[in-house]
Order: sequence, then C-alpha cells, then structure tokens
Amino acid sequence: MENSFLNELVKLSAPIIDDIIKSQLPDLGKYIDGVVTKLNKMASNEGPFDFDVDVYGNSVALNLTMTTAAEIQNNLVKINFDGTFHAPNGTVGPKNMIKKYAPRFEHSHSEQIFIHQSMVNSLLKTAESSFFPINLQQKALSDLLVIAIPEIKEHYGDKALVSLQMNLKEGYGEPPIKFSSEKGVSFGDLDCVKTIVNLVVSNATVKEETAVSFTMFAQVSGNLTMKDFVVWPTVDEVLVEKTNKTLDHIGIKNQDFNKVFQSIFEAEKLMINNQFKGGWPISNLDPQLAMITGLIKNQTLTPYVADEWMYAGFSMQADLPTMVPAGTHLLEFIQ
Repeated sequence: MENSFLNELVKLSAPIIDDIIKSQLPDLGKYIDGVVTKLNKMASNEGPFDFDVDVYGNSVALNLTMTTAAEIQNNLVKINFDGTFHAPNGTVGPKNMIKKYAPRFEHSHSEQIFIHQSMVNSLLKTAESSFFPINLQQKALSDLLVIAIPEIKEHYGDKALVSLQMNLKEGYGEPPIKFSSEKGVSFGDLDCVKTIVNLVVSNATVKEETAVSFTMFAQVSGNLTMKDFVVWPTVDEVLVEKTNKTLDHIGIKNQDFNKVFQSIFEAEKLMINNQFKGGWPISNLDPQLAMITGLIKNQTLTPYVADEWMYAGFSMQADLPTMVPAGTHLLEFIQ
C-alpha cells in the first residue's frame, strides 16, 4: 500500500518539478555544460599559485596547489600540497625542497599528515619580522649575564636588567629549522646560519640600550612532540661556535665568548626543561579545546618518524581500529 502511494506521488509531482526547473533554468543542460567547461579550462591552465590562501593578516599566502594528482588506492586517499608560504599576489616564494615523499605507516593512525621542514622555514622567511628578534627577558637570565659579563654592572649599576635578543643574519645558506628522526627539531646551524645576539640593558636612566652585540654559529636541538593535545617540549642539546664581538659600548674584556654563551644557554636549557617537565596542555589557550580530544583519538605530533618531516597522526571516533600483528614495531614518540 505504501509503495503504491509513493509511486503515484512521484508520477503526479514529476511534471510539476519539471515545469519549475524549465521556468527557472530553461537551459539547465547548457548551464551545467558551461560550468564543467569552465572547471576543465581552469584545470588545464593551472598555475603554481592557483590555490593560494591568504593568512596571517593577508600579509602571507599559503600555497595549497597540489603538486601531484590525488591518488586513491585501497580506500586510501593521498593528497600532496605545495604547502609553502610566500608573499601574496603570486610572488614567488622559497623553493619547496622535498627530495622524496614521506612514507605512510600501516596499522597506525587512520589520518596521517606529514609536514615538510620547508613549510616551516618558508613561513619563517616570509614573515621574518613577526618572529624576530627573539627577546628573552627573565630575571634569572639577567643575573647570569651580569655575572658572566661584569662590565655590565660596572657601567649600568646594580639594578641593571639585561635581556637577550636573537636574530638570524640574512642570506643563510641552510634552512634554520630542521626535522630529524634522530635529533628531533633543530634550530640554527654550526656552518651556514649565523646568529646575531644583542645584550640590551635597562636601568633607572636608560631604556633598552644595546650594550654589546655578537655574531655566532649556534644550534639548538630538542623534542617538540604533542600527544593527546599536550605538548612535551625539551631542549636536548645546545652548541655554540665562532662567537665574535661586533659592537661594544661598555668596554668588555676579551675572553672565550663561546664558553660564556655555552654556559648561559645551558642554564636557559635547564630552566625551560624544568618549566615544561609536566607538559603543556593546549587547553591553556582555551578550555574548550579540551573537548577536541573526545573526537580526535590518539593525536600525535612528532619529528622522530622521518628525516625532514613532522608527522601528525590522529584517528576519528568513528574509525575502526586496525589489528596490529604480533611482533609489529610500535612507534614510540615521547622520548
């Protein structure tokens, strides 16, 4: 009875719907053909910046143009984007230095995203003024600098506060940020990326005066992983070489400045590791972010999977778990 009724309803309504379509879009077929033709024309004339997305206050563009055709295989969809940042309006940005695509891991997260180090470095280069100089202002660090360089106290007095400003010299030959399955995330380079360090002093009569400037080759390596939306940052290694004084307003004596800054950065390393030894939940940004963990399961962000790649994997609540055969190596990311 119900099927007969529905069949009769469809027969009666079909002519009415047809009349409505003809009155609103008398050339519906031609319209659809036109849309398809335009899409095909766009695809056939695709340029390197056709899928730019303006970000960062419209001062930076993210290139989401696909570098290869989407691949569908065994219910798996693989998509590769250019993923580099550059100035807007189609300005050529840093080259995407991908030597080979990252592997996909079986019996792991259902969704796997690999971020190449060139993506982060292109953002650093394009929006450099937004990230640098890095300004370290801490009372404990100020006290260390005054002890290491006593001329600061002699020139500015007992109540002088010292901050450390770091910048990268333009034209560095190597990417300043590297992802490594062995060292994690590295910033700087001992051969090709020169670092500029300014000691900036304030007291009762002077505000943020650059007292001394140095150039050096420095590299910081450590762990930057995130598990279930808790970030676990640690600094594992700090190296300083070829430190030279380039500006001096207070007459500091020559000494082994490599040793001076090595000890200062080692102390800063201990302070950072102690500060974040319990992890840092992203819900600190907004308590509502804690609700994401109910939808996104086993979220993991780690550089310890493949050289040059940051791995981001997660599974949705609706995903079925895959069976892990006996003896399969499980990825351990929190190190």
